[in-house]
Amino acid sequence: LQEKAGGILTQLGLNERRDALPKELSAGEQQRVAIGRALINKPGFVFA
Repeated sequence: LQEKAGGILTQLGLNERRDALPKELSAGEQQRVAIGRALINKPGFVFA
């Protein structure tokens, strides 16, 4: 799971922020984290 998360963080440009607390992330970074959470299990569909 950590390998998958690391790969998604890299794709979303958040690898350098992986240890940041949520309050330390900008609104855009928080949105990208939400996208990453949606993609971690490789769903067939993502509704946005």
